[in-house]
Amino acid sequence: MPAIPLHILRQRLQELLPLFEDAPRFKRGLKHLLDQYADQSYRPGETVPLAKSSERLLLPPVVIYEIEATLQALASQYPESALNLASLLWEEGTSLFGHLAATLISAVPVTGENLSIIQEHLTQWVQGIENSSLTAILVLATEGIKREAWDSWLNLIQGWLFSDSSNAQKVALKALHNLVDDPTFDNLPLIFDWLTTWLQENFSSTLPQEAFDLLQALAGRSPAETTYFLRQLMRLLSPPHARRLVRSVLPLLPEDYRQRLQKALRQFLLPQKQPPPSSQPLV
Repeated sequence: MPAIPLHILRQRLQELLPLFEDAPRFKRGLKHLLDQYADQSYRPGETVPLAKSSERLLLPPVVIYEIEATLQALASQYPESALNLASLLWEEGTSLFGHLAATLISAVPVTGENLSIIQEHLTQWVQGIENSSLTAILVLATEGIKREAWDSWLNLIQGWLFSDSSNAQKVALKALHNLVDDPTFDNLPLIFDWLTTWLQENFSSTLPQEAFDLLQALAGRSPAETTYFLRQLMRLLSPPHARRLVRSVLPLLPEDYRQRLQKALRQFLLPQKQPPPSSQPLV
């Protein structure tokens, strides 16, 4: 595919603007535009792969960036239309349209009037996830609330973490992982408290990878607090579960913390000695 003239792309996006308040028509126009610029010949380093279960649309970065900028500007001006369009795009169930839906909803101004509407949209999306690649995209979709209504974002993530939906739990764990990676966030005890309760309630042989990823992020961010957390957690879990958790984190800890945790784990795994039978006669 020849290089895409930027002015042509912008012109075609401008032609779509009058349709924005008619979400179905705008979506059809956007899909047509994407089909025009989809590059079916993958060239590593030149295109961004966007996966679908049965097909792959490979789009040059300039196309994605220009569409994102356009959608963000429209969402700030027409929040109701943006939410309607976001729902239609999310229904496609693909990484590409999920990403564009997340871009839209995260750009909608968070006000007292639409906060609950945004939360309802996000909760519906998280409960209906079928494509695992949408987990990280859903975290992106919450960025608007995180940026403009921090307490509401925390409540939303906490609700997902302790819900009955395994999909919601995975998104919450990924969101907390991102939070730990943010150097400006310093309330790690909150994460440890939530994780303690969640692990007690949900530990199984099929613990999601997102839980191990979060633990490893905590170990990298604060080895001392993570070591203490795991030593306390051992008392609350069965030996096999404790061993699995500790061993997933050990390689990431500095040598001194690793030795302390290994020693604590060995002591925890030792069989409990039974007291000798009493030699006193039974009364």
